[in-house]
Amino acid sequence: MILFNRFKISPLLLTILLILPGHLHGQENGELKANLIAHRGGVVDEHRAENSASAIKEAIKRGYRMLEVDLRKSRDGRIVVHHDPTFESDYGYSGAVAEMDWSEIKELRSKKDGHRPLLFEEVAKLAEGQVGLMLDVKGNDYGKDYYQKIEQILVRFNLLLDTFILSGSEAQSYFKNKASLSAGFDKLIEQSKKGVDVKNLYHLFELGSNLDHAMIEKANELGVTVVAAINVFRYRQADEDVWDAARDDIERLMDLGISYFQVDSFYEPLFYSK
Repeated sequence: MILFNRFKISPLLLTILLILPGHLHGQENGELKANLIAHRGGVVDEHRAENSASAIKEAIKRGYRMLEVDLRKSRDGRIVVHHDPTFESDYGYSGAVAEMDWSEIKELRSKKDGHRPLLFEEVAKLAEGQVGLMLDVKGNDYGKDYYQKIEQILVRFNLLLDTFILSGSEAQSYFKNKASLSAGFDKLIEQSKKGVDVKNLYHLFELGSNLDHAMIEKANELGVTVVAAINVFRYRQADEDVWDAARDDIERLMDLGISYFQVDSFYEPLFYSK
């Protein structure tokens, strides 16, 4: 009952989520009503680790539009796909990505499915022709060569034009005019007032709970795609019910015409047409 305490959901819903996952997607529930971007690399649950091959393949199977994946630099300069600074959460190992070589990292095995962490090129190969990518490069000061490697992989697997860059200033500077950059509403307006061609540079990325009609209307006026983030940990931070609050935000935003959502797969059932 750990999930029940953590997510504040009803025992009935918990049963549906954990015991009958096959009924949460597919024809029984209609088609997906939105373009979903899978937060932390795919369908993440008790069987699939974040940013894992199994999570990615399941997201593709279910019809997600994009994958949000987290990139870190190993000690020997490899581009490792992993969210946290260390491997503790999914791999039970306290070592940090930045302090390990790939030869050590590839020996780790997930506590959930027994799989090892992935390199970015492996993720790109899985994504090619299937889904786009939203990249969150963790950290800065990696240098131009690191970003060139990322770009080369995106080009090799025909993904560059279908990539969103959700990262710090260094990554955004490198990928300017190469891929769509994430911007909050204030930055979007600031850049627009400076005469920047925001339509071809940015997409608006905001928490679903922060987005309102005026912000969406302005983004539409500027011709900028709006992406709403619907993540469990954000609702927990706000001390809100993680299911009811998200459902209300999703319904409100879809009524306002939003079609792109970056989501934890926990929320997938809320996006099926009946």
